[in-house]
Amino acid sequence: MDYPIHIWTDLHLEHPLCDIAGIRRAQAGVEKDGGKVITAGDIVDLWYSSLGSISPESLDILRWLRERLIVMVPGNHDSLLVQYPISAGQRYPYAQTEIDGRLWYVEHGHLIGAWGWLFQLLDKYDDRTKFRKIARWLVKHDTFSHSGRRSADPTFKYEAINRCKLKGSTVAIIGHTHHAEIYRDLTGQTEVTYVNAGSALGKMTEAIYTNGDFKIRGA
Repeated sequence: MDYPIHIWTDLHLEHPLCDIAGIRRAQAGVEKDGGKVITAGDIVDLWYSSLGSISPESLDILRWLRERLIVMVPGNHDSLLVQYPISAGQRYPYAQTEIDGRLWYVEHGHLIGAWGWLFQLLDKYDDRTKFRKIARWLVKHDTFSHSGRRSADPTFKYEAINRCKLKGSTVAIIGHTHHAEIYRDLTGQTEVTYVNAGSALGKMTEAIYTNGDFKIRGA
């Protein structure tokens, strides 16, 4: 690959804990190195916003992203994002793209684990009124919406890796957990690299791919 790939997930634009300054610094980094961006969902927090509008600053970031995207997969907080100017990307449940001879698998991750059934139900709601009612209830009862942190699930990573393997991919780009991590799975016949870029809640983190290697920045 002739340029770096910046992996962003869980920016949660519109959330009060979103690190806008950190996102702007990450944007400057992309501009400086001429890179492209892969996003793994929850770019805008439509649970937390009015659901009827997005701030001018968030729209500016979305428009900037649209010009630099390789792949975009929405998550559970931005399933209505197709109505906004980032909609050139692919939707659920995953996307794949070949980079440097390896097939990359990109999924947000909200369909993995015990709450997957609920998010599958929410994904069917294209009606904004119904989505608004459900989102308000979830914001009220989900501690994540107030703290910006999720509890670590030790099985999540391995289920994500298995989903990646089933699709014939060797790189798994995942979000949702807000835990930045790079992990190489050596079980089975093929090595799989698991990459979670973290989030922009509290402090912006990203993963960067250059010269065949991944690293986390900002953690």
